[in-house]
Amino acid sequence: MRAKLEAEVENDYDGFHQAVEIDLLKDLLKSLSQKVDARYQLPVIKYTKIEHLVQMAAQSIFANKESVLAINNPNKEKLEADPLYKFSAMVIEEAHLIASKYAQDDENFEKNTRLFIDGLRKISPREKFYPDANSTMRLTYGKVGTLL
Repeated sequence: MRAKLEAEVENDYDGFHQAVEIDLLKDLLKSLSQKVDARYQLPVIKYTKIEHLVQMAAQSIFANKESVLAINNPNKEKLEADPLYKFSAMVIEEAHLIASKYAQDDENFEKNTRLFIDGLRKISPREKFYPDANSTMRLTYGKVGTLL
């Protein structure tokens, strides 16, 4: 088991450069905070200071190959105590919460679209309605004439 774990870690950290990864992390968070409206940012990312996150990454058991391989007796408590693991878990949890909100909005939109199409068919029973290529109703008004 240990040999398999060591082989996986060697593979995952092949070509890994901690300084480059930290620079990428800083630039990514800076770009995110500057280019994405605060309303659309995950709160855990929005309110985390870049330097604090860099410090978490540096202190993490996942900071480099050596720190991962130094874990002689891995257990759930050590993993859950890791600052970067905690941060990642919060990001995932917030992303799931937002996704579930949008899923409900999408469901409501689809229901209302079906009601709208049903209403259009009832008020114009002689009109022919055809679904488009992605199975949604295509609504067109007017007549097609010549260009001349």
